[in-house]
Amino acid sequence: MSTKPGIVALAWESLPSVQAARQAMKAGAQVRISLPQGTHHALFQHLHPGAARGTPESFEIEGGPELLPRIASVAGLEEVRKLAAAARRLHYRVALSTPDPTLVLSPPQRP
Repeated sequence: MSTKPGIVALAWESLPSVQAARQAMKAGAQVRISLPQGTHHALFQHLHPGAARGTPESFEIEGGPELLPRIASVAGLEEVRKLAAAARRLHYRVALSTPDPTLVLSPPQRP
């Protein structure tokens, strides 16, 4: 785990990453989780099911906590689902980018 002011960077380690992310979210930090490189293709398939063959698989998707169960549907990322309740309660935004799969949980903007 590495930290910068307001940012906590984690490498995906399943439940330990979920626990560390929840703690960081309680503190109001942005959380960046580097997901395994091998999940890139599966994430694309799950989040873009109707994509034409040959479509470039680099993407960025943003939304709310409702994205977390979709991400958790990928084998090896099932524990991501356990971040949804905290993300909803704390009003976090969710973003996922590839080709280096990174999950970003951002706190609400302060006025």
